[in-house]
Amino acid sequence: MNIVQIKNCSKKYNKNEFFSIENIDLKIGKGEIVGLIGPNGAGKTTLIKTLSGLLKPTEYEEFKILGDDIYKGKMKVPKVGLVLNSNQMYDGLTVMENIQFFLKMHKIKKNKEEIMSLLKRFNLQGRESSLVNSLSTGMKQKLNIIRIVLLEVQFLILDEPTSGLDPVSKSDVHNLLYTLSKEMNITILISSHIMNEVQRLCTRVVFLNKGQIIKDNNMDDIFKEFHKDVIELRISKDETKEMDKRLRDYGIKKYIIWSQNDNSTALIMEKIARKETFISKLQISSFNERPVQLEDVFFYELYKDRLEGN
Repeated sequence: MNIVQIKNCSKKYNKNEFFSIENIDLKIGKGEIVGLIGPNGAGKTTLIKTLSGLLKPTEYEEFKILGDDIYKGKMKVPKVGLVLNSNQMYDGLTVMENIQFFLKMHKIKKNKEEIMSLLKRFNLQGRESSLVNSLSTGMKQKLNIIRIVLLEVQFLILDEPTSGLDPVSKSDVHNLLYTLSKEMNITILISSHIMNEVQRLCTRVVFLNKGQIIKDNNMDDIFKEFHKDVIELRISKDETKEMDKRLRDYGIKKYIIWSQNDNSTALIMEKIARKETFISKLQISSFNERPVQLEDVFFYELYKDRLEGN
């Protein structure tokens, strides 16, 4: 069963503006953990808002969440939860008061034992009487997620869920999300700029750029077109064009070069058979060879069309 099934979905905010998202086709199956990545301005927030029922698309051919078109008839989003990267609770209320108020607002009845059981399951037992403003940022984020889970959602959308968290708190949130997926069968969509987080948690990645999906693959498949190791070269910005020419002359096809400040980085993402010859011909003094990461694929998708000769 597809939890999300949308086709040719587009959104622009004003008639004369460009589309924030355009011709989006997306299917998400039950139990998947999908990562949504892209540069700033790619359209991630717009897509999240349309999926959560907060923003009606300008046009679409199909838009089904849990089998229902949420934009036809009454605006009723079935079993969808949205967690933003900001504090969504009342600091002057206790943990239990926040939860009870949230449930009452959504007309959901839960007894105290059910709430306590979930707090214990995610290591917040003993905090039910604590004021929210006394909690750490990581605890607040876990509580944000737990409140949504108590609504018995089947589809959970998170926007930058670990932004600003320390490594221990990040790990706690990761474990919580993993448990929600594996033990409670909740489908999860995570929008994040933290690539190693997406690589660790997600079973699939959707790349969004300039309002369009440019890549959509299972995590295992996304690396198959690249060598398992990449070669990273640090060069001065003045050497960029010359390095581009050397790489093309040598026959390298899967590589990217991008500049930041006064420096540039060249990333070679294919196997180099004779590295000694390669290093000599390209006049390289030093390089770093390491396993390919999702961040490398991210940069490749962004910059691969900017190279001369492509």
